[in-house]
Amino acid sequence: MEAISVRRTIMPRKNGLSLPLHPLQVLSWTVISLMIAANYGLVRPALSPGLQVTPTQPLFLVLSTVLQAFVLSLGLLLTLWNPIDPVVTQHRFAQTIDHYAFDENQYSMMCSACGTFVSSGAKHCSRCDKCVDGFDHHCKWLNNCIGFRNYRWFWGLIVATEASFMVQSGFTIYVLITEGSKGVYAATKAVQGLLCTHLALSLLLLVPVSHLIVLHCYLVYNHMTTYEWIKRRRELKVKPLPPTPKADSKPQITQDTQMDACTRLDDSSLAISPDPPSDLVLS
Repeated sequence: MEAISVRRTIMPRKNGLSLPLHPLQVLSWTVISLMIAANYGLVRPALSPGLQVTPTQPLFLVLSTVLQAFVLSLGLLLTLWNPIDPVVTQHRFAQTIDHYAFDENQYSMMCSACGTFVSSGAKHCSRCDKCVDGFDHHCKWLNNCIGFRNYRWFWGLIVATEASFMVQSGFTIYVLITEGSKGVYAATKAVQGLLCTHLALSLLLLVPVSHLIVLHCYLVYNHMTTYEWIKRRRELKVKPLPPTPKADSKPQITQDTQMDACTRLDDSSLAISPDPPSDLVLS
């Protein structure tokens, strides 16, 4: 079998904490930290009029704490996850370790960037410079790829985030309507303003997260990945080629396209596909 040309110039990124960090990743963790601080520094004290514990305070503490713990845990898990295709790892072991069991006949696709066999559903991410099994999208908010093995955890993250913002919004509205006029913050207009700002931010963040959940419900229902969905949308916008091109003309590759590194062994030509996309909202 002919050797594959490898075009790697840098080491592939291991996970979402591999430098450089993405600005949206830093922004997401900053917003989550501020929301947690607002919960325990603003909403929780406001649920205690006259410094007395009310039935709503423990309910809010339990719900908000559990949901925020899920958001932090899943966000950290997905950030630290290494989504590389396990076939790539096994093939690299076989290339460096003598007598390592690896059956090349089981695989029909290779990656010219990784220089290894890959799974049939793998896609090479140009941002992470590695192949991801069942590639769905590269998430800028996590600075990591989402694929077949961590997609369910990604679903858990966006659902927990949605529920957390809903709880924060609901209890902040409750505070402003009922407890705000008689609570410990009744005479503090500045704190009332902070509560209104906290509510506005929570409601604002609900919009993109809700949009993301609806989008992925649509993708799951239609058995599509985010990559396939964006690729299909881009293909619909591509202008048709001239009906009678010149004999010596070559396919033009624009800035929106790249050569697909993962191809089948029996392919006589390389397919042209869009760059691996990143989610547009919270992923």
